Amino acid sequence: MKKKGFTLIELIVVIAIIGVLAALLIPAMIGYIRRSKITSMNSSAKQIMTAASSAMTDIDAEDRPGISIAMFGGNTPATLTFTVAQGADTATPAITGGNQMTDAARDRAASKIAQYFDGVNDLDTSAVRFNENGLPVATCVLDNNYPGTNPMQFAVEDWDTAHFNTGDLLTYAARGSFTAPAGT
Repeated sequence: MKKKGFTLIELIVVIAIIGVLAALLIPAMIGYIRRSKITSMNSSAKQIMTAASSAMTDIDAEDRPGISIAMFGGNTPATLTFTVAQGADTATPAITGGNQMTDAARDRAASKIAQYFDGVNDLDTSAVRFNENGLPVATCVLDNNYPGTNPMQFAVEDWDTAHFNTGDLLTYAARGSFTAPAGT
């Protein structure tokens, strides 16, 4: 009578084949996950750019005293950054550069942007850079260490060389690289 079952050699061969397949597929799957998360972040950055443009149009049309689109201009680009603290439900806005803004003006602009893109509160950090005319020119987002930028979209290939802070990401969004242009 013959026993049914697998021999030890057959089991070792099957385990070796599974190991080779896993070694080939796992890095590819990690690459797909990284690519999809960065694509999602680039999409969020684009949505924030659209929201900022709409918010600035609304603010300019409302022409309220003390809150003007020109307040985002000045000699240096203004950057409005939203940061969600750990455990917080909403982002805290902060502005740097440009003309001096009152807290009320900053909060009004931040609330307008959040009104057009409520996902800003779901990201760890997002930032919008405005030019001297008060128009948004670059955006970036960071969520779980995955970046996204607009108008130049963050490239997956730059993942390993990237500096994940809003200043470098906004420069990337405007120039398409982390290096300063020649002559600066």
